[in-house]
Amino acid sequence: MIIDVSTIIPAVAFVLYVSFVIFGFLQYRKDRFYWSFQLYMIFVSIWSFGSLMMHLNSSILTPLFWNRIMLIGLLSVPYALCSFVVDILELQRKPIKVVIKLSYLLIIPLMYLNFTGNIVNEVGFTDDLIFYYQLAPGAVSAYSMSYVYLIFTLVMLFFGTKRRSKEGVQKNLILPLIGVLIMLVGIFLNVFPELGRYPIDIFSATINAVLLFYTIYKYKLINYSRLGLSIMYSTILAFAASVTYFLIINLIRFFNPSFAPGNLFQLSLILGIITVLIIHPLRNLISYIVDAIIIPKRHPYQTTIRNLSKRLTTIVNLHELGQEVVKNLSAGLKTNWVVFIARGIEEPDNYFLVANNNCPTEIRVGEEIPFAFSAEVEARLEQCKKENVSAIIHVNPDEPRLSASAFLPSSDVIIPLVIRRQVAGYIVIGYGDGKALISEIERDALEILAAQSSLSLENALSFEQLRIQGDELTMSKNKLEAIFNGIASPVCLIDIDYTIQEANTAAVSFFGEPRELLIGSKCYRSFFDRNRPCTFCQGLDCLHTGVLQENEADVDDKVYSFQFHSVRSADKSKSVFIEIINDITEQKHMQEELVRTEKMAGIGTLAAGIAHELNNPLAGIVGTAEIMLSELEEANPHHEYIQDILSYSKTASDVIKELSIYSRKEEVKHIEQVELVRVLEFSLRLALRGVDSQNIRVERNYHALPTIEANEGELQQLFLNLIVNALQA
Repeated sequence: MIIDVSTIIPAVAFVLYVSFVIFGFLQYRKDRFYWSFQLYMIFVSIWSFGSLMMHLNSSILTPLFWNRIMLIGLLSVPYALCSFVVDILELQRKPIKVVIKLSYLLIIPLMYLNFTGNIVNEVGFTDDLIFYYQLAPGAVSAYSMSYVYLIFTLVMLFFGTKRRSKEGVQKNLILPLIGVLIMLVGIFLNVFPELGRYPIDIFSATINAVLLFYTIYKYKLINYSRLGLSIMYSTILAFAASVTYFLIINLIRFFNPSFAPGNLFQLSLILGIITVLIIHPLRNLISYIVDAIIIPKRHPYQTTIRNLSKRLTTIVNLHELGQEVVKNLSAGLKTNWVVFIARGIEEPDNYFLVANNNCPTEIRVGEEIPFAFSAEVEARLEQCKKENVSAIIHVNPDEPRLSASAFLPSSDVIIPLVIRRQVAGYIVIGYGDGKALISEIERDALEILAAQSSLSLENALSFEQLRIQGDELTMSKNKLEAIFNGIASPVCLIDIDYTIQEANTAAVSFFGEPRELLIGSKCYRSFFDRNRPCTFCQGLDCLHTGVLQENEADVDDKVYSFQFHSVRSADKSKSVFIEIINDITEQKHMQEELVRTEKMAGIGTLAAGIAHELNNPLAGIVGTAEIMLSELEEANPHHEYIQDILSYSKTASDVIKELSIYSRKEEVKHIEQVELVRVLEFSLRLALRGVDSQNIRVERNYHALPTIEANEGELQQLFLNLIVNALQA
């Protein structure tokens, strides 16, 4: 078994890549998980493990077998790597995705060449334990199929990245692309057995892993847990420490040949692991000493600013945030004055004073502050917005002080609080004339505070915006409730299960039940004391069609009108409708009375027309009969017949006269002395005509009734209606 650099390098690479694989699967259900990256890590793990076992010269199988295992990963890596780069770039073009997926099919002929011995046909060690291998005729074809495709794909992705507008994507891919190029150079050396017998390929792959790990850690390309990142970081640190110890020991041996520590590779590896085990607690101890002892004594303001930064994470009130910042900056930095200014919620182009500590200005808290910066300060502000950072703008001792506004004194420090490439606020600081300007350490501390203040200001502005919107929503809700309860008709909001969700004041009064009992109960039970939905309910029809439904129904000797309105909701799972109920019993009776009155008026009009048409022939009949009666003697047998004709004609004339009186319309209602008995008898005769009065007995019980002042026509109408109702009853 051989343990030297040729086995240590693939061993470290194997541990590193397996860590990627394990902790990658642990993040399976989280964001930014890529199967292509997992496959890439698996292939490289197989590659490094095969290289380790091949160079180890163990008794487990043969070096040739492990070489073919190594080639499984080595030849498959380019395809998984290209697929991962496409996923990172978020390329959505279908041809590119199809080509990437179909490229995995090329692994099949490569594996055929590998296991049939057409890539490497002999692997072993010489008597001096020197590793060697011999390429087969198909080696060039295999490497060409794998890596010419990889180079072509990388070139295509490189130019595709250049065309993208996201500069961050280009920056994120620079280090991985460099790592891939280094790995390609290392793998290319496998074509030359004199160089390939050294683990240059796996060493280049390890460099690629380090660059890839740094890119993932810096740009958060993949969500790894803190434990996973710590293990990966420790593995890289152990490898770097082992290499460092190996170089140091060799340097000592160069100057002192008698120094014989034994196996250098094992010693360097052990020292590297020990270094990793002690460096973490040692680093934590040093950090604690520096943060808790040295810095508070030498730079007390840093402690103040650090504590302030921690407190700012819990502040969401804008004015409380401003007061906390100006108070702590004044105490920690010994400033003369500090003001905190924020952008307006409803007027984002204007800025308002949030907090003031000893600044001599006429502007009060809450009032607007107009800014007038110099050209140099404006340029710095534009740069801050472009880079989306909250920088520190300050003056040197030999420079004039900064002017921010005509309402503020000249200042020494201006901190723009940048949020989403826009200045959301400012912290303006002024020192006394005898105070030295801020040092480099103070500037660094202020930059930390500026970053945290920007985040806190964003939270405070968002909270303030939510508060204003909440107040507006509360006001709108109150208005809607007032309108809802102001509707005179009973209105209820009912869901698809006939459950009352809301009821206005009129509904509570109409059904005589408390609001608490109405809401949550079934409408058919609360409204009409039923055990099942009403047969006349059209609420479901309204929900299904979305069209207004109206109907009327008789319930318990009363007539109700119903209106059903579908309510459109953003949450389609909650189907509700509005039901408006009105008791229209009296309205129906009034409509029937109106119809009856209209019919009587029509009869009166008809009677007037008939009376006019019949009066003329009756007058002729009466006149002719009177002439004939005057010419006949009493003994004449026709004398009696003529008298009957006159009697009947007079009766008909009286009927027509009574109809004329009843149907007469008076434009002006005259009040006069009216005899009640005469008007009552007239109405009685008029009502009894045309009906079967044989079974009707009229009892008259008149006393000495005086005359009254009334309208005779209306009085006749009143008596006639009463008598007709009595006859019909």
